Amino acid sequence: MKTEESYMRQVLDLAAGAMQQDEFPIASIVVLDDEIIAQATTSEQREKRFLGHAELVALEEADKQRLSFAERGRVRIFANLEPCLFEAYVARHEPGPMRDWAETLTRLR
Repeated sequence: MKTEESYMRQVLDLAAGAMQQDEFPIASIVVLDDEIIAQATTSEQREKRFLGHAELVALEEADKQRLSFAERGRVRIFANLEPCLFEAYVARHEPGPMRDWAETLTRLR
């Protein structure tokens, strides 16, 4: 079983890769039962999209998998930046638990 810290390290690695591509260094992964089912980096610069936020893109990818309501309730979201108000609203209205981004990120410093 992976730890929260290991998922956050993967998020930070994704973010570093985004920065090397001249994108904002923001990344997110979606985990279901210790398996990463979606991941994304912010794509605002690359795709010229205002809503290319990493968390939204990752949640959209996870949503394409047509998870059952029970599976959605077990989903965890990891990101290296606290969500904007829109992202927090979207994640809050999913049945799964919200991640405390700041707490886990702080432990890695």
